[in-house]
Amino acid sequence: MHTSLEKHLDKFIAGRTGIKMFFPLCGKTVDMRLLADQGHYVVGVDIAEQAFQEFFIDQNLEYTEEPLKNVDGKLFKSMDGRIKLYCMDFYLFTKEMEGQFNAIWDRGSLVAINIEDRIKYSQLIQEVMSPDCKYMIAAMQYDTSKFAGPPYNVSENDLKELFPNCSVQQFDETDRSYLFKDRAKKYLSIQ
Repeated sequence: MHTSLEKHLDKFIAGRTGIKMFFPLCGKTVDMRLLADQGHYVVGVDIAEQAFQEFFIDQNLEYTEEPLKNVDGKLFKSMDGRIKLYCMDFYLFTKEMEGQFNAIWDRGSLVAINIEDRIKYSQLIQEVMSPDCKYMIAAMQYDTSKFAGPPYNVSENDLKELFPNCSVQQFDETDRSYLFKDRAKKYLSIQ
C-alpha cells in the first residue's frame, strides 16, 4: 500500500465500511486489491489495457472482460464484483456508469494530466463525488523554474481553485527531493 495512504487510511475511510472507491488513472496499483480485500468496492479508470490484464494476473484474481456499450473501451471485472476497471478515455467516464463514490484515491493522476486539462478533470471528479466523499490526493509541489513537469506542480491554492466547494486539508508533507534531484516535494491532502 502507498505509504501515505496507509498512514492516513483511518482519516480516508472515516469509519465507513463497504464504501465505493474511485481510482482515476489507476494503472495497476496494488492499493485497489488491498482496499477491496478490506471489503470496499473499487472502480478504476485508465486507458492502459495491458496494465489491467497484468493487475489481475499479478494479484492472482480471476476476472471477466467485456466491451463497453456506449463508449469505446472494455470493462475488466473481478469475479466477486469488488473490482471494476474501465479501460477507456478517462474524460468519457460519467457518473451514469457507476454512480457516485464515497472515496477517491488520486495516487498520481492530477499531477500527470496536462495543465490545460485540469478544469475538465476536476469537473469529472466533482461529478462523481458523493456528499460524504473523501478525496485524497498525492500531489507534487516544487520550484517550477527548475522543473516544468510532468509530474506537474499542484499547490494547495491550485486545489482550492479546482475544487472550490471542497475543503482542502494538508495531512502530510514528505521531502522527496532526492527522487527528483532537488526539484520536488510531495504532500498529501484530503478534500
